[in-house]
Amino acid sequence: MSFTREQTQFLSSDGKTQVNTLWWIPEGTPKAIFQVSHGMSEYIGRYSPFCEYLADSGYLVCGIDYLGHGDTAKESDYGYIADKDGWVHITNDVHQLTRIAKAKYPGLKNLLFGHSMGSFVVRNYARQWSNDIDALIICGTGGKNPMVGMGLVMLKTMKLFKGGRAKSGFATNLAFGKYLDRIKDAKTPFDWLSVDEDNVAAYMKDPKCGFEFTISGYIDLMSVLKAVSDDSAFSSVRKDLPILLIAGSEDPVGDYGKGVKEVYDRFIAAGKDAEIKLYDGMRHEILRETDKESVWKDVTDWCEKKGF
Repeated sequence: MSFTREQTQFLSSDGKTQVNTLWWIPEGTPKAIFQVSHGMSEYIGRYSPFCEYLADSGYLVCGIDYLGHGDTAKESDYGYIADKDGWVHITNDVHQLTRIAKAKYPGLKNLLFGHSMGSFVVRNYARQWSNDIDALIICGTGGKNPMVGMGLVMLKTMKLFKGGRAKSGFATNLAFGKYLDRIKDAKTPFDWLSVDEDNVAAYMKDPKCGFEFTISGYIDLMSVLKAVSDDSAFSSVRKDLPILLIAGSEDPVGDYGKGVKEVYDRFIAAGKDAEIKLYDGMRHEILRETDKESVWKDVTDWCEKKGF
């Protein structure tokens, strides 16, 4: 099936920034709206192969570049989201795209997909607006981190002295310091992303990827993780919302499956309609691993099974 790609903008929740938006629009009547939320230090255009596959399968696909990312930000602002509550603005912007898509394509059901940091964003979205979506796919997520509270205190103290736009090796190490622990003879700092060395190399060469977050950006990351770890993030999601959790078994973000299983168990304990699948041997970026097409197909098979 052929499709067209469009680029648009809308005003962010911050009241001043134009948010970059990409659309992959199939010919004819789409099956459903499939909204993608990207991860930390990357951008929605990086998901083009996956989005093109979805569009070829008949889905209307859309996504934004977050504040501090991609074409929404100037390169000098990469990693800086907002001085205050940037994580709230990002979630609001993702919700705004849902409203825009539903207005443009009335009557279509919509699925919300989030990877990595995007998985936390869509979980935060779902605890507030689960009635506005028809399915939720959580990719490469993580469980509750007991160090988040202490981390936020340290980061906020650093912000007082250095400012929100400053960068800190300590903050980066706090977030990612152990991600290579299970990889023997790691060749790069980003080997935890993927078993596929070409994927890691492409990530490192991409000027829109791999940038360091500012202190304020890390506060936003820790804040959204804290929000989605609260019991209300599970209890407030409507019970009939289909939820799929997917991740690699060797993904350190999900504590090698343990954190993903924890999130799944908490959804089940809250009486939600959740399913889980872990991909043996895959690391964080399961949409780009050597066997990525099998993951893509599993996603569309699940969507079709759920009536989308």
